[in-house]
Amino acid sequence: MTDSASGPRPRRLTARGAATKARIIEAADQLMYERGVASTTLADVRASSGTSKSQALSALR
Repeated sequence: MTDSASGPRPRRLTARGAATKARIIEAADQLMYERGVASTTLADVRASSGTSKSQALSALR
């Protein structure tokens, strides 16, 4: 739910969820550094981080 005065509430992550998010962000960062942003796809990030499409999309929002 969104409160127009304060914006969306931040999601709380479990320790496992936070570790997965960190792994996805690190993989995306490394791939973009090596290949450039335009040459890095979500499929590349998923393969590099060993995560599902829903996990990667959620983490990169």
